[in-house]
Amino acid sequence: MKRFTAFALALLFLLTLTACGEKEPSNGPFENFTLPTAGTSEPAETSAPAQTEEPTESPTEEPPQPDDPYERLEGLVYEPYNDGGEYEVVYDSEYSNLYYYAYHLPMLTASTEGARAINDAIDESFGQLIEDQYAAMKDGVDLSYNIVSWYPSFYKDLVILLVVAESNYGFTENGVYCYEKNTGRWLQGRELLDYLYIEEEVFLEATRQAAEECFVSFYGDIPEEDREAYGYDRQLAWTVSDENINLDNLMFYPDLDGNITVIARIGSLAGADWYYQYLYPEIAYG
Repeated sequence: MKRFTAFALALLFLLTLTACGEKEPSNGPFENFTLPTAGTSEPAETSAPAQTEEPTESPTEEPPQPDDPYERLEGLVYEPYNDGGEYEVVYDSEYSNLYYYAYHLPMLTASTEGARAINDAIDESFGQLIEDQYAAMKDGVDLSYNIVSWYPSFYKDLVILLVVAESNYGFTENGVYCYEKNTGRWLQGRELLDYLYIEEEVFLEATRQAAEECFVSFYGDIPEEDREAYGYDRQLAWTVSDENINLDNLMFYPDLDGNITVIARIGSLAGADWYYQYLYPEIAYG
């Protein structure tokens, strides 16, 4: 019976690997993402000014931003990898496996120190990962990752690149790169928190609470008498521990309105020891 329960739990978990938090889960962090355009509301009616008043200067309207965030990246980003197709692994005369793969990777066009550092980090992590997949195709073996994609976002003068590598086996690799255009800096960790006017303790505590809520949303229905067998308390304690919730492990970025998304490791009771999840902590900041 315990074996059946464990199998059911594992299946349920793998089917419910979605983002946690206040927001509704989606297929990706930037699904349905559009940029705001300049306001078009009608001006309110006012009486004519007296002849003795100085004429007022009309405000200059902001030019509308493109709805497609990729258009806003024109001239800022290029793709050194832009490839896709089918790849079949043949095991023997009866068995084979067909992969659909797509590899897209962004690089910044700027020549600043921050842009070069971001490009080097992306290439080291995801460029090498893609090259490993091409080597696997050449050798006729299975792919570890068949999808590498990226999504853009913006906040004030930040250009944000989110890179995700996906596997057929249900795990992902993630990278978040926040580039400040005005200064040419790569903002991460404490520097990014300072830019957002968020205190480190406030950020970590809010993320810890969101991580606990995420864990409980997956496993809270396990009966008390079965939790010890599954390692519930041990994995929950690790999920919210300082070992896991710290600036070295967490990836985070603001959305268009300054709301924070955190990519954190959440302990697992089935499959791998942990999986990345998108969290939306409630953070008050200036």
